[in-house]
Amino acid sequence: MDPRGEPGRPRGFTSAGGLRHRIDLFLGLIAPALPTGQDAADQVQSWMAAVERLATASQRLKPWDDSSGGLTRLAQRFPVLGLSHASRATLLRLNAYAGLRWHQAFSAEDAQAYKPAPEVYQLAIDAAGCPPERVLLVAAHAWGLRGAQAVGMRTAYVQRPGGDAPESSGIFVWRSDSLDALVAELTAE
Repeated sequence: MDPRGEPGRPRGFTSAGGLRHRIDLFLGLIAPALPTGQDAADQVQSWMAAVERLATASQRLKPWDDSSGGLTRLAQRFPVLGLSHASRATLLRLNAYAGLRWHQAFSAEDAQAYKPAPEVYQLAIDAAGCPPERVLLVAAHAWGLRGAQAVGMRTAYVQRPGGDAPESSGIFVWRSDSLDALVAELTAE
């Protein structure tokens, strides 16, 4: 077991359950120093509720305004696969919360690696069942797009605040200011 991960997970992969376990251990260590009585128990319960909410915050992220509609329109014409660093459990809850329309979503957890490792992109290539040059990765992070290019995938950069904008020398098949604009270009007849 990696000291920063969980059994069977590579370094850095920690589920909300793993975080809760670490917090339980921490509380077990500090419990003797806590005051006793109902007030202390109520305070610990309050802390635990706050920790639980924080540990699962990624499952309640609001999507970009154009994400849900854009993915739905793409899914009417193309198979749409999600490829994320989020855990499988987090992806399930995030997709349900945000209303994202994927045909299938993959976690880097399935590859036991993070992007830009080639095995992460291979998940999408294998699921698509076609050569990598027939698979398009859409992202707001140039580093992820470069990883996709390294395995032969086509790429589309969508500008987002806080994204990793490509350098002027970055060559991607498509560049767009929004997912809506990219979808319009991809579905134009």
